[in-house]
Amino acid sequence: MNSTLKQPRLPDSMTPGVASPSRTSPDVTSTGVTSTGRSGILVLAMLLCVIGLIWLIVLPHMAQQPQMKAHLNWLNARGIDPSAMYYTELEAMEPILQRLERRPANSSTKARQ
Repeated sequence: MNSTLKQPRLPDSMTPGVASPSRTSPDVTSTGVTSTGRSGILVLAMLLCVIGLIWLIVLPHMAQQPQMKAHLNWLNARGIDPSAMYYTELEAMEPILQRLERRPANSSTKARQ
């Protein structure tokens, strides 16, 4: 007697690679990467390219502009590291800080009342 077992047929929703009409699933490639995973990698790669272009092309170009170059030379001549500057050391902050220093100490509490 030949005893061969027949395997039961799985419904389409449980069969790998077969989409069920009632249930949608992301496309899975032969490498096991979903199409949404692939698009996420593509978006990441594009963002890295944009950041690289800004860092390697735009910023060096800006540093060569006459006004920026003069400012960088001024900082370099005085031994100032621009990456270590605080916002209070910027030229635009001088009038604001002077105005704050002239203001009486109690004026901030009077303005709130």
